[in-house]
Amino acid sequence: MANEIYIERSMDSPASLTNLLKEKGYKVENRVIEKKIIESNYTISHILGVPLATKLFFYKRLRMVEDQPKVLEKTYINLDIVPGLDKVDLNDVAFLDVIEKKYGYHLASNQEEILIVSCNEEEAHYLHVPHGQDIVLIKGNSYLNIGKPFEYYEMAAIPSFFRFRSVIHQ
Repeated sequence: MANEIYIERSMDSPASLTNLLKEKGYKVENRVIEKKIIESNYTISHILGVPLATKLFFYKRLRMVEDQPKVLEKTYINLDIVPGLDKVDLNDVAFLDVIEKKYGYHLASNQEEILIVSCNEEEAHYLHVPHGQDIVLIKGNSYLNIGKPFEYYEMAAIPSFFRFRSVIHQ
């Protein structure tokens, strides 16, 4: 389909999704739906390598592409690494650009798990799909150039939005 909206994610080189979409010429809108400081639970503490009840910055963002909802993101960030991030406006910006410009860090690597799951009510509402429809769920954590886990994220997406690519070098 010539008018299908999609983005290719390279599995071997992490990059800003917002910047990739803009480079492809798409109109992108990132809407922060919720943001707050929370305490880490057992799972998030383990993933980020922080003690239980560590203060984290949580935000939920809906990524609109060409005025269509494509991705609902939930992100948990270690505030010890980026103090004051909870006060930054994350609407319509490339998150990784904010981290680089405000804190001087850059994304070194990330690890992702890609799943096909039935969407829950919240995901169905924001992505405008029927409850229970199959969606892509990407769970991942990112590492900055300082060598420690920085964030844990979950991206619930319309299945046709992502195309994954992996290149093996020998």
